[in-house]
Amino acid sequence: MIRLLNFVGIDDSDTVVVSYNDGFLKSCRYTVEGNNSFLEGISPKNIDILTFHIGGIEQKGNISLSGRPDVIFNSICNPESNTKSLALLIDWLKENDVPLINHPEQILLTKRDLIYKSLVDIPDIVMPKTLRLNPSSLAEIKKVLEEEHFSYPILFRPANEHGGSGLIRIDRYEELGLLERYAFDGRDYFITEFVDFVSEDGLYRKSRYFVIDGKVYPRHRIVSTQWKIHAETRSELMNESTLFQNEEKKFLSRLDPEIEKKCLNIAQRVNLDCFGIDCHHETSGKMTIFEVNACMRPYAAHAQNYLNKATSSIKQAIEAMVIKRSTNG
Repeated sequence: MIRLLNFVGIDDSDTVVVSYNDGFLKSCRYTVEGNNSFLEGISPKNIDILTFHIGGIEQKGNISLSGRPDVIFNSICNPESNTKSLALLIDWLKENDVPLINHPEQILLTKRDLIYKSLVDIPDIVMPKTLRLNPSSLAEIKKVLEEEHFSYPILFRPANEHGGSGLIRIDRYEELGLLERYAFDGRDYFITEFVDFVSEDGLYRKSRYFVIDGKVYPRHRIVSTQWKIHAETRSELMNESTLFQNEEKKFLSRLDPEIEKKCLNIAQRVNLDCFGIDCHHETSGKMTIFEVNACMRPYAAHAQNYLNKATSSIKQAIEAMVIKRSTNG
């Protein structure tokens, strides 16, 4: 039996989201934001998972555990909202030499602006220019856009939010006044140049891949009439269209060698054991990157049964990696 220690981090707001409460703590269901769900695919038959929550208002200074784990899985994935728990884990690891999956120091390097700097020079990778700023006024934003030679359209978003929350697109200079809806009180934001990725048929396509232990796994391809594509977008076209479902089946059935090569080039820069890539690519071979991080959801319930095979492959890859990395695997 492999003993796996799973670190989950309390986010910097020191809160958890309680989704079910019957009055008894043991039966409460809750979500700790800023952590991934890769271990939901692990079979309990040969792996014993001990989940340890790190962070919060007051963390015990000396984290002591009974017995040495065979492998550690770092589920903390958000470098913006979980900085305290990542720092605590980094300190703990200095005194504990155990095989580790997803080092927290590498997670800290997956901030959007750092990913841009890391990947921008890879051939045939289109990495939209991204800048972090903490403006005190709209005038300051206008100055930065001019000095850094940003081209319109641009995307503006709060630094600590994922999934399109708080995201706005500004198509021209005259629309910058729309940014007054945000609080310019010292908090961080990202500005990104928008790269139009519309296909020849006038639709938008976003593909997701996972890289797990040096191997690439296609997860899904969503087709939409809108440029802002998320999981909920699937209901727009994908759930009813045989045409687009067949396109996604083809995407899942064969991994393009050139796309695989690009994903592995990204993996060399990111240096994580398991993470996701959201992107767009056409037959031209170029890949436009939207996000690269360890926070993407690998598993989800879908109306399309053919996606279950992709999910199963990812689960098996995570389990195989845990066994491989363990001291007794």
